Amino acid sequence: MWFAPKTVVIRPQFLGGALMLMLLVFSAAITGALVFGYPVYLALKNEITKALQVLGFTLLFCFLLGLSILSILILFQLYA
Repeated sequence: MWFAPKTVVIRPQFLGGALMLMLLVFSAAITGALVFGYPVYLALKNEITKALQVLGFTLLFCFLLGLSILSILILFQLYA
């Protein structure tokens, strides 16, 4: 480890935290547009039932995906 004393670790300051928060807000905005964009478009065209159906299926899919990932993680914890 001859190079260890020469390495400099720079800890993130205020800009690092602010950048992480901006990335979080940006990704939440994109995700929100993907999830709610088409149902809002349909609702503005007065197709309320189809908008609610698309939104319901999207949220159901996200819930089932999260539930399956959680169950896989729990199974790996039980048998690991």
